[in-house]
Amino acid sequence: MALGRALVRDPVAFLLDEPLSNLDAKLRVQTRAEIAQLHRRLDATFIYVTHDQVEAMTMSDRIAVMMGGRILQCASPDLIYEDPDTIEVAEFIGSPKINILPVSLDSDGRLSFFDHDLDLRATTRIEGAISLGLRPEAVHLATDDAVFNGTVAHTENLGAELYVQVDIPGLENRIVLRTEASRRADLSIGTAVGLGFDAASALVFDGNGQRVRRIEVPSPIAAHEVA
Repeated sequence: MALGRALVRDPVAFLLDEPLSNLDAKLRVQTRAEIAQLHRRLDATFIYVTHDQVEAMTMSDRIAVMMGGRILQCASPDLIYEDPDTIEVAEFIGSPKINILPVSLDSDGRLSFFDHDLDLRATTRIEGAISLGLRPEAVHLATDDAVFNGTVAHTENLGAELYVQVDIPGLENRIVLRTEASRRADLSIGTAVGLGFDAASALVFDGNGQRVRRIEVPSPIAAHEVA
């Protein structure tokens, strides 16, 4: 109703402050599409405030991620997701949440996880504790050449997709991967699995949570998907 009253005045910009927060899930999806269509038809500026990352990712041309009164990054949805500037932005956008792993750096700049060479090399000095970020879709099931080995702790069947949480010995947080739902028969709770990851999709952060972009991938990590 408030949006309708505003339309009568033919404004050049609209400010929408969490307009869908009180709607149920089905109506929220429908209304998201209607607002996006209205935006395209009016060709006006919409400033849309939301805590819902799905709304931000699906409705925006640009996203400004704000925390503590500061804009941490302002870019397109694709860039925010694939190329975050900070670990805070990386953790805020994405469901399931990005995997954050502690890694170490040797004198040659090569990164390792629990003394396992990750085949990633930093070409610049990194200050403080180093973290490796892996989106769930960047992690895959692997055979004997796995980078990580653990046991299935929990699965979530979303129909076409399966989210798998894996306990890794010595790691506080579980690693989450996304795979096909058809694999669920092979991934029952307690099953031992090996995991690899796409090195080109790995994100590295320094001790201040800032993105380290000068990272080389000397060769693809060898990891074969389980047949």
